[in-house]
Amino acid sequence: GVVLYELTCGVLPFQGRNLHELLKRIDDGVYRPPGEVQPQCGPRLARIIERALQREPAARYQDMGALRDDLRAYLRELA
Repeated sequence: GVVLYELTCGVLPFQGRNLHELLKRIDDGVYRPPGEVQPQCGPRLARIIERALQREPAARYQDMGALRDDLRAYLRELA
């Protein structure tokens, strides 16, 4: 999720003024929505990224195959 966010938005999702603040934001799952950082990121891609970044493991993609499938479906919609 972090890599996909950075590729899409050009910045890391979790940022802080110091290590403590950075770790707190990671633990809390606090980041700017992808569409807010990169307006060209549509709602469908934003949902994929946000799911990949979910704080709770059960809410995230359970494996890379599921993420790949959603990304492929998204790319097919663009074509």
